[in-house]
Amino acid sequence: MRTSILAWLVSGTVVLGLGISGCSKSTDSKSNTGPTSPVQPARPTYQLSSYLDLVQRATPPQYQGAEARNQSFLRADSVSGDIWKDGSNPILGKVFGTDETFSLYHNLGYIDFLTSTINRVASQGVANGDTIVAPTPEGVSIHAIVSFYRLTDPVAVPAACRPVLGLDQVALDYVFTARVLEAPMVIHMGFARTDSAETLLIWQHEMTQGSATSILYAHRDIAHDTVRIRSMFYKAWDTSLAKWNFDIYTSGSDLFVYRMGWFADEPGNGQQIAGVVGGGNHATQFALRFRAHSTGLDQDITQVFGDSYAEIEGSVPDGLQSYTGAPEYAGDSMLTGQLDTPFSVGE
Repeated sequence: MRTSILAWLVSGTVVLGLGISGCSKSTDSKSNTGPTSPVQPARPTYQLSSYLDLVQRATPPQYQGAEARNQSFLRADSVSGDIWKDGSNPILGKVFGTDETFSLYHNLGYIDFLTSTINRVASQGVANGDTIVAPTPEGVSIHAIVSFYRLTDPVAVPAACRPVLGLDQVALDYVFTARVLEAPMVIHMGFARTDSAETLLIWQHEMTQGSATSILYAHRDIAHDTVRIRSMFYKAWDTSLAKWNFDIYTSGSDLFVYRMGWFADEPGNGQQIAGVVGGGNHATQFALRFRAHSTGLDQDITQVFGDSYAEIEGSVPDGLQSYTGAPEYAGDSMLTGQLDTPFSVGE
């Protein structure tokens, strides 16, 4: 699934080279019936940030070790040697790689795919209902019908998401909609920017290989140089289920705080729930704690790392214990079903 074109679109790999290579007027875009209105001809005049550039200043670099080779998360028979770096599912690959939809650099690439697309569409004057063409690294084009809408009222965060995203509503300037033509996938991204802050709220739904929905909230405090990204994901296919919550906070280039939990229920693998928490300074010391409670696997491991993932022996320093002592996301904090879009738009 990762090698498909749609997986590329969602994973955001090599997204910084995205270009809008053409557009054509669509005749089947829906009219807006909600409390928003099409932005005709206004477009945002500001440029949205690169969250990859911002966050990676404070986080360890993308992990380049062995790639996780299955969607089954952790299994008892995949754990041997150094659980952080070895086996078919190295934890560092899941946390700081692009192996899974909850991996840090997967999420950063996905956000940058959307912000760079919005920046280009807004600056090139693409009209509502036009089809943009975005070439993938494989040389195959993705087509999507896009529109901008101006938002006049705060957007209510779905009730099931409020405890994790940490807010009940969010004030946004616009929502950008994209309906992918190659497969049933819709993306709605609301955003706002001032001189002191930038906020994103992204909802996505796809019906490729099952039904999946996700919501992502990102906030950049420009004045204090901090970034917070929180996201939730739910997917059901055949008789299987996967869901996760994700949270990253960074302050300048000196500190990151990370929290993530995932749950899966698949035939042959049973129920699997695990999580990773941690934080610190990527260039000096940071600590991670992995906890898993799955069929045939029950582990609780903490590791201190230095620059370039060098493993440091000994107990967790006092200054890092607050990060490894935080609870991972439990299964009852995750989504229990698909989410409707929080935006009243005509897509």
